[in-house]
Amino acid sequence: MDFLNSQHLTSQNGFVHLFHDAGDFTYFASVSDYVQCKPGIITVQKAGTAVGKGMQHEVVFHWDKSARAFVPREEDMRKTIQQNDFVMFRFCRAEPGQPTCFILGQRGDKVEFDSRRLRTQQAFTHFFLTAGEHSYHMGRGIYQISVTDHREFAVEEHKARASDAVVIIVNGGDPSLKHAKIVTGQTIIWAVEKGENVSIEGEAYKPRT
Repeated sequence: MDFLNSQHLTSQNGFVHLFHDAGDFTYFASVSDYVQCKPGIITVQKAGTAVGKGMQHEVVFHWDKSARAFVPREEDMRKTIQQNDFVMFRFCRAEPGQPTCFILGQRGDKVEFDSRRLRTQQAFTHFFLTAGEHSYHMGRGIYQISVTDHREFAVEEHKARASDAVVIIVNGGDPSLKHAKIVTGQTIIWAVEKGENVSIEGEAYKPRT
């Protein structure tokens, strides 16, 4: 069953942050507020790129069983990007015993972003594997996601559907799509256009019969 919770990230999730300001930022994939691994560094160079026109970059973590910590790829330990570029933080695969985590970014001692508290121009993604009726709450509202089994489609039709992510625009606690209909293997992106302390938390799941 899919575990849907933007405050507790799994290998099926991603977190996207827009870097507005130039400077050096450290980042972690942390399992708690008290345990942090060796940080990666993102250097943001000054640029005249408009908001929404920047490039997208990736930081990919894996779970190191011996260190019991999430570790970025070697090429992600130090990245250089431009102002108003996006970075997608994600995970390469699921490992046995891998815990959930959150993404934390700092500039000096100041927290710049925390995936548990989504805000304007950040996003949370989830790759759905389980067919059925899912519900989740955001703020005071409860919303629906219907996931159809890929076996109900021809191979090419399923590939086409699964490759097209569904984008839900969030304003405060109000999603632009109240009932999403997707297939297994498809991703939903919750993009926060305006908001603070936004979270997406799964409520209930009913399998297809």
